[in-house]
Amino acid sequence: MRIFLIAAILALTGCQTLNPAPPPGSASASTGRVASLVQLVGCLKAEDPDLKISRCTGLINSVPEIEADPTKRSRLLSTAHVLRASAYIDKRNDIAAERDIERAIALNSENAGAYLARSVIWQRKENYVEMLRDLDKAVAFDSDSAVVYAARAHARIALTFPDSRRSGPMESDSERDSIAEARADITKARALDSNYSAPWRLLGDIHFELAEYDSAIGHYGEAIKLNSTDAQAFEHRGSA
Repeated sequence: MRIFLIAAILALTGCQTLNPAPPPGSASASTGRVASLVQLVGCLKAEDPDLKISRCTGLINSVPEIEADPTKRSRLLSTAHVLRASAYIDKRNDIAAERDIERAIALNSENAGAYLARSVIWQRKENYVEMLRDLDKAVAFDSDSAVVYAARAHARIALTFPDSRRSGPMESDSERDSIAEARADITKARALDSNYSAPWRLLGDIHFELAEYDSAIGHYGEAIKLNSTDAQAFEHRGSA
């Protein structure tokens, strides 16, 4: 099951990295800050992956000239690398994405978007242990993203209910503890964004794995009410 995280990556690495107000009396700083803001917005708004890569590469190359403050320069570069990584993820070029993510973390180890982006790659590899580890870091550095909490719930569910497990009631304390943590993440995601469909879909997944199919169908239905384009909710409801 794939959770689409690109929008959250962009949100977590957005314009908060810039402070548009220049130091008093600094015309050059003002010009540089405006230029960096314009380029960053260009990276954020580009929907085509190749265009995003091109714009982010241009921003990365120009940052040393337009941002003199070392801390802000590192944060802006980190943001640009994560945005470019998100485009590589869209193109399924995980090697290039990982390279950008590693650079982003080296520049700013508290960039939540970098850990979120890397969690997408771990998910593709079905390495849910590493996915969960990176999402723990993303939550630690940004606790206001519903998508991060939903993604972490998904990782917990995938670890608790591997494909080899037969559907049915939970049989161990470790399973019960893990699902309790997943439910807590789902509750947090719903509190942060009541219009987000993924938490309802994830609740449906829990009930599906427990062979509680009527409850699963009901939760998938709630997800579809919130987002009629949630393909996974339709697919999972059909399986239930």
